[in-house]
Parts: sequence; C-alpha cells; structure tokens
Amino acid sequence: MVIEKRPHSDSAKLNHAADGRVTEDVPLSYADSLRLIHELKVRQFELEMQNEELMRVRDERQEMEALLGKYSDLYDFAPVGYFNLDSKGTILTVNLTGAGYLGENRRLLINHRLDSFISAESLPIFHAFLGRVFSSDAKQTCEVTFLKKGYPPIHALVEAFVDESGDECKAIVVDITEHKLAEESQTRLAAIVKTSDDAIITKDLNGVILDWNAAAERLYGYRASEVIHRHMSLLIPPELVGEEDRIPPCVRIVVASEGPLRVGFLAVSAASSPV
Repeated sequence: MVIEKRPHSDSAKLNHAADGRVTEDVPLSYADSLRLIHELKVRQFELEMQNEELMRVRDERQEMEALLGKYSDLYDFAPVGYFNLDSKGTILTVNLTGAGYLGENRRLLINHRLDSFISAESLPIFHAFLGRVFSSDAKQTCEVTFLKKGYPPIHALVEAFVDESGDECKAIVVDITEHKLAEESQTRLAAIVKTSDDAIITKDLNGVILDWNAAAERLYGYRASEVIHRHMSLLIPPELVGEEDRIPPCVRIVVASEGPLRVGFLAVSAASSPV
C-alpha cells in the first residue's frame, strides 16, 4: 500500500483554514449565552467541590501519618518485644525492644531464625512451643533463655498466637530475668533455712508464723503443722507476754525483702535460747 504524501504547502493551507474556523467569532443567541453561563457555573461549583475533597483527603492523610508515627513509636519502644514469626521461627518483623533483647540491628534480623539466639537447653522447649502455636487457635506460652553476645543471658516469657492466615504468628516477649533471679535466690534461701542448725521462724508483719524449720522443731518441741498459721505469742512464756518486742542479744533477726512468703526471720541459737 502506497501512502501519498501531501505537499508541505497543502498541509499549511489546511492548518490555516482550520485555525480560522476555530477562532471565527460566532454570535450566540441569548438562550445559548444563558446555557453557557449556567454550564460554566456548574463547572466552577464542581471544581470547588473537588478542591474541597482534595483538601479533606490531604488533611486526613496528614492525620493518618501523624497517628502512624505515634503508633510506630508505641510499637518500637514498647517495654516488651514484638515478633512476627513463621512456622519455622523465622523473624518476619520485630520491634526495637525485641531487637535489643537479641543484641542485633533490627534490619539484620529479618529472615533470620529466632532459635539461633536461644540457648541449647531452651531449644526443645521453643520448638515444641512453635508446634503448639501453629496447630491451635489458642494462645501458647513458654519460657526460654536468649543468649546475647557480651551480656548475661536473658530469661524471657514468650506468648504467641497464630494469625488468621495461619502462615505466621504474633509473639510477645517479656524479659523476666529479674523475676527468675529472685526465684533462684529464694530457692537458695529456702535451702539454707531448711538445713540450718539455727531455729529459723518465718513470720508475717502481724506475727503469724508462716514457716518453721527442723531446728525450730528440735528447739521448741513443736512440729511445723502445730505452729504454722498461729501467732508468735505461742512461743512466749506467760510471764513474758507483752514483752515479746524485747529481743535479747542471743536472738538473731534477719530481715529479708518483703514478698508473698517471707517478710522476716527470727533466728534463735539452740545453744543460748532464752526459752
């Protein structure tokens, strides 16, 4: 097929003719003028509405960005670690607190396995925990120990539940190191009390006996079951009732941190008991 090209002079003539028709002053009737004015007003109103809508969308977007920044800060600087994990324990997202527990830059943690930061003793517990999370809709919990290079181990409580897709879970990690250390200290203290050669009596602030070791049984002649939950006045001779606050020098008092079980200890040497 051969396309015939018009001479340049012909094309110029056509363009000139078309331009003349467009710019030709065509008189409008009164009705046409009113209709044109009405259409222009409608168009102006539409443009004003569109402008208002754009302004509203802009303001809403600014508000959303401000809220997003606020919630982002709440997420990143929360006092607990937030992790999104897949069924293999791969880290999909993590907040700054969670990254701090592991001692790594957050960006470098993405797509890394969380179990690479868990102690060997805790690995079976963690893997069993993940299995329960992805096979149940209920929230699951476990305790693990994180290893952080150059720092003491971190004891953590992990709570997680699978999301609606079933492909990942949301995990909350709480640092319970201080609680675990307190428990270990309490266990050691209990062992000392139990095996001590001194009579050690644990009482609350009201003087009610809470604990009674074997040495106290030998010294006072009461079994623990006979004195637990009874008042310390049981041990005071009748002639000394009312003077129990006057502790003689041979009685050793050890005050421990106030807690659910131990408030204070009254330790009496069997060799020099006033009773």
